[in-house]
Amino acid sequence: MDGWEVLGEVRRRTACPVIMLTARQELGERLKGLNGGADDYMMKPFEPEEVVARIQAILRRPSTLWISEDRRQYGSLTIDFKSRSVSLNGESLSITPKDMALLLFLAKHPNQIFHREQLIERVWGQDYDGSDRAVDHAIKRLRQVLVHLPSHDGEIRTLRGTGYQFYANKQD
Repeated sequence: MDGWEVLGEVRRRTACPVIMLTARQELGERLKGLNGGADDYMMKPFEPEEVVARIQAILRRPSTLWISEDRRQYGSLTIDFKSRSVSLNGESLSITPKDMALLLFLAKHPNQIFHREQLIERVWGQDYDGSDRAVDHAIKRLRQVLVHLPSHDGEIRTLRGTGYQFYANKQD
């Protein structure tokens, strides 16, 4: 891969800081790097002390800036809210639209508990007149799709008599 492909792949997977170090000095190249998701762009020749200072400047930013509102990483699970896609270990998962909506809702609210009625209202909509067991069936299908997700990365939990939650130890 060239540097542009690496940058694109990093940005598809995470919002971690990226500093491009390159010999390409044209304005168009610098803009391509910065607009492509790089946090900084340094051209050769550069002084090692400056590289260190720029790294330290980026690391002084609050780490919450590294977590995109459009994308969250839970260990090996990547959830992209904007594109409504989910991947596990880099492999795209096939999920029905309603099950996807449920997973996205739960993942946007990690460790919060929601009972069936709340999920029906927020995911299926107030006009839904089917059974509240639709939630149970959707949860079952999601668990089948996420069967290879290590529980330490996240899991959908049933809390008897209370509801469901997407449990996550932490976000990467």
